[in-house]
Amino acid sequence: MTSFRNYLFCLTENASHGILNSDDKKVLLVFTVSASNDFELASNTKCPIKNVQNIAVNANFFVVSYINLDSKTSKKLNLKPSGVVLFPRSLATIDFNSPCQLNIGSSENFIYPIGVALNNDYIFVCDKNLKTVFKINFQNRSIEANYCIPEGEPYKISINDNYLVLTDIGLHRISVHSISNLNIINHLTIQQPDENGPYGIYVTNDNIIFFKNYKSSQLVVLDIYLNNQTVFQKISKGIEDFTVLECVQQVLVVGVFDKNTSKLVCYCS
Repeated sequence: MTSFRNYLFCLTENASHGILNSDDKKVLLVFTVSASNDFELASNTKCPIKNVQNIAVNANFFVVSYINLDSKTSKKLNLKPSGVVLFPRSLATIDFNSPCQLNIGSSENFIYPIGVALNNDYIFVCDKNLKTVFKINFQNRSIEANYCIPEGEPYKISINDNYLVLTDIGLHRISVHSISNLNIINHLTIQQPDENGPYGIYVTNDNIIFFKNYKSSQLVVLDIYLNNQTVFQKISKGIEDFTVLECVQQVLVVGVFDKNTSKLVCYCS
């Protein structure tokens, strides 16, 4: 799930249920959000990529990170088995017939790109196996910064104009980084009820961080200095791949898995 301005993009197994990481074909649902926070379905398009790990969007591109692409689709779209791919975007329409593969360099490729974010100038990719977050220039595709966590297991990322926030499920922590050079500014270890998490995370343009743990029913809010940890809402318990957060306009949208059904739950943020 991702958003840009008043558009919300949600990748599902089909038009009625499921979010991410299934062997089934994906369907991309695009919603428009009105000034009164009414959601209206704008498009419903089949996505050719399986085993999607994350999606992101800006004014011109829709970006997908994926693993274990089947050989038929890999050959048809000329894509590597695992990686990050850009598709041209115009409003609610994605051109899935014009993919552009994003590479780290001439001799290295992404192995397990589990987190992705982008703005107008840069693409940010978190590779779980390489234990690194990359900042890549949109124009020349060069790596302008990276942050490596050899002792950790980096997972999901979110950005605003000034910061990148990162969850690490190996060190059980949230870290805040400068978006210019990815230098770490601060980090906070999150107490876990089990061995997993934290997972879903989102940082708003007002420097408010939302996150949710693995089996916790608490949606937690922090400031950018990682202080004032407060329970924002108690929501349905989720599983790893269904704990996704996105903020569109003034609405926080949470993807959860409840009673074998995936749901999008909206809160005024």
